[in-house]
Parts: sequence; structure tokens; C-alpha cells
Amino acid sequence: MRNILKFILALSLALLFKLPSANAQTIHVSLAATQAGTGSAAQPFKAINSALKKARAGDKVVVHGGTYHEKIHFPHSGRNGLPITLCNFQSDKVVVDGSKLHVAGDMEGLLTIRNRRYLKVQGLTVQNFTSRNQQVPAGILITGTSKGISIKDCHVGNIAALTKDTAQANAHAIAIYGTSSKKPLQKITLIGNEIDHNRLGSSETVAVNGNVRQFKISKNRIHDNDNIGIDLIGYERTAAKHDYARDGVVTQNEIWNISTKDNPAYQAPSSAAIYADGARNIKIQRNKIHKADIGIEAASEHHGRTTKKIVIRNNLVVDCRPIAGISFGGYDKKRGKARSIRILNNTLVNNPTQILVQHYAQDSFNVIQNNIFADGKQFTGKLGKIKQKPNYTGKPHFVAPQDGDFRLEQGSPAKNTAKLQSGLGIKDLAGKARVVNDKVSFGAYQ
Repeated sequence: MRNILKFILALSLALLFKLPSANAQTIHVSLAATQAGTGSAAQPFKAINSALKKARAGDKVVVHGGTYHEKIHFPHSGRNGLPITLCNFQSDKVVVDGSKLHVAGDMEGLLTIRNRRYLKVQGLTVQNFTSRNQQVPAGILITGTSKGISIKDCHVGNIAALTKDTAQANAHAIAIYGTSSKKPLQKITLIGNEIDHNRLGSSETVAVNGNVRQFKISKNRIHDNDNIGIDLIGYERTAAKHDYARDGVVTQNEIWNISTKDNPAYQAPSSAAIYADGARNIKIQRNKIHKADIGIEAASEHHGRTTKKIVIRNNLVVDCRPIAGISFGGYDKKRGKARSIRILNNTLVNNPTQILVQHYAQDSFNVIQNNIFADGKQFTGKLGKIKQKPNYTGKPHFVAPQDGDFRLEQGSPAKNTAKLQSGLGIKDLAGKARVVNDKVSFGAYQ
């Protein structure tokens, strides 16, 4: 009988934490509010932060249209299956604007999530947060030991570092910083966001830095930024231990117009659309990239450290004219190594060099196979022991390259003639089966 009672108690507790809370509420925010408000539809709060102070696990904070001049903070966490959600009301345009606010501390977010769990942010515009000194502005900052955070369908723009001392200029559109050596920042998703026209100094548009694991960056549009589009970073002393981004997926993003050429901190092309810098166990797949200084890069900027287990597959990289389609290895002898880099089934078109091989990358564990190289030098740099056959270098017979359609015509000699091997991925760039009847095509499209 005692065991039965224990079972019933355990089952009741499990249901309590898994089922939606009977007390879950929708809390409204509106600039039209004329009194203190309770958060009801009839008596909304006037400030987003007032609603977030009231919100608990399972609650939804719904913000009605308008421009809100406040720094957003989350004082409470949700629970697994019962997140706290901050979102726009229906199709209203909700803008969190920092033009009247000052950046405080070493780094500050216009919207900050610090040591919180199970939160969703959806449908907001976060814009106009500028520093004119050494402080670092971020549109969205996720930091500490946060877990289960989703940023979806948001727009982040005009986050800027405008200090006259260009060597001290740094900004991020979205910063994901795992700062604890004991607990990773984990289970983070960025999905369907637009991130553009940010002036970043020596920092990156989207940065995943330090003790961070299990993240997904998917279906975002990242463009017209003056430094790296997505940077997965290790060994910058962000965390005392486990100081590297890992176990992440970067997929189905479209990234364009990424260059440091007009960035006062550089004044020359150098930035990648996607960069694995000291990261481990990362899949960079099914992305479309055009007009970046470098399409995709894998390296370690810290001597004695290694970027490793990076899979770069089924991507389209076009018109990365200043430098290269894909680059890996240290840019000089003072950098670290690139090991177990697998570059598979990418379509690279009209890049001055398709693959740039730099220092400490000539490793037999590195693989460059099944790629299409069209209109550009195949390799620059020493290949050493890198496995780099087969790749397709003939005329690929794209469907309509002038219109950006780089699928293969049915009669293309690149179709169904590549090397069948493990690790090619389940889907090609178009979302179709990567392998059909035990055959695989060269390039990103089956």
C-alpha cells in the first residue's frame, strides 16, 4: 500500500510540472495605458518591465504596438514546458528602442537575459542602442548560466559602437556569453530573425562565446553588417573553464553583405559570414551566403588552441570576392590549429579562391570532397595531407545561375557522380534527400 501511495504522489508531481498551469495568464502591455494597470486587457501595464515583474512560469506577456524606450530585463524564469513568453500582440509592430538610453557597464543589452531559464522572445524589433565610449552595446544579451532560451522572429538593427578610438569599438547585435566555469549556458535557439545594419567595431553580429553548448541558429536573415555574421568563439577567457562554443548547428540561414571594408576598426576586407573560431563539434549546413569577405571560416585565433570537429556541408557560397569562399587554418603562424574540418558537398561559385588553406591545417583528418568549384581558383595554400578528391571542377550545368538558381540540370555530369560516404547530411540545400538510391551529386543540391 505504501508503494502505491508513493507512486501516486510521484505521478501527481510529474503531472503538476508537465501540464500547463491552470493559473497561466496573459499579461498585456500598452502605451495607451493611463493608469498603473493590472496587466489585464482592460487595464494593461504601460511598461514591459512592469509586466515581466509579474510574469511567472507559463505566463505570456503580450505587448501592443508602439515604441518602448526601456531596457528589458527578465526577473523570473519559466519552467521546462512552461516558459515565460514575451511577444507582440497579433501582428502589431513592437519596437524596443535605445536611442534615448545610455550603455552602462562593460557590456549591456537593450534586452538582457541573465541566469534565467525557459524564456521565449518573439516578434519584437530591438534597435538604436549606441555606445560612444568603451562600453559594449548588445541588442540582445543572453549570459551567465541561462538555459532554454528562444529568440524568434525578431528584428535587431542599428546597434553601434561609435567611439572615436576605433581600437576600443565593440558591439553585438546578439551576444550569447557563457561566463560560468561550472554550468554551461545551453539550449539556445535563434530562429527566423532579421539582423542588419549594425556597426560593430572589432566585434561580431551574432556571437556565441565561452561556455555555451547545444545551440541552434536557423532560418535567420543576416545582412549589411560591418563585421562577422555569426561567430562561434572559444578561448577568449569568457569562462575560466570549458571556454568554447560547442555542440551547435548553424543551418538554413541567408547571409549577405558582410564586410569590414568600411569598418573604421579595419578599413580592409577580413570578415566571414560564418566563423568557427575555437569552437568544437559544430555543423554549418544548408546556408546561403553571398557577398561576404569570406563565406565560411574555421580557425583558432589563439596559439596552442584548436578548432575541431567542424562539418561544413551543403552550403551555397557565391560572390565572396575579396578573399575566399571557404577558409580554414590560422591566418598567421601565431594562431592555433584547425583539425577534423570536413568540407563536403558545398557549391562555391565566383569566389577568387574557392578554398583558402592557411597555417596548421595540413592534416590528414581534414577533408575537402564532393564540392563544386565554379568560376574561381580551386585552392590557395598548401594542402599537405588534406583529403581533397573528388571535387567537381568542370562545367556544372546549373539550372539558372543568372537568377541565383544553382541546382543541377538533369543531364549535369556533376549529378549522381560524387563520392558516397558518411556524414553528408540527411537533406540537401533544397530540403530534399541528400542520397537517392545510394547515389550522391556534387555540390549542395542533389
